[in-house]
Amino acid sequence: MVDEEEARNININQRNDGLHRRHFQQHPHSNIQPNRESREALQQQQQQMKARGKSKQQERSSTMKRLLRMSVAISVGLYLFLVARGFYVLERSDRKDDKRASPD
Repeated sequence: MVDEEEARNININQRNDGLHRRHFQQHPHSNIQPNRESREALQQQQQQMKARGKSKQQERSSTMKRLLRMSVAISVGLYLFLVARGFYVLERSDRKDDKRASPD
C-alpha cells in the first residue's frame, strides 16, 4: 500500500514537473520555474543584466558629463572671443575718433 501511494506521488510530481516545464518553455517570462538549475540560471542572467544596466548607466553618465564639459568650454570660449572682439572694436573706434578730433 505504501509503495503504491509513493509511486502515485512520484508520478504526480513528474507530471507536474513536466507541466511546469512545458509552461515555462511556452512562457519564459513566467515566475514558474521547473527546477533549481533553471532558477540559478535565471538568477545569474538577471545579475548579468543588472551589471550591464549599471555599466550602460555609467557610460551614459560619463557621456553626459563629457558633453556638459564640452558645452561649457565652448560657451566660455565664445564669451571670451566676443569680449575680446568688443574691446578691439572699442579701441578701433577710439583711434578713429582721435584721428577725426586732431586732423593736424
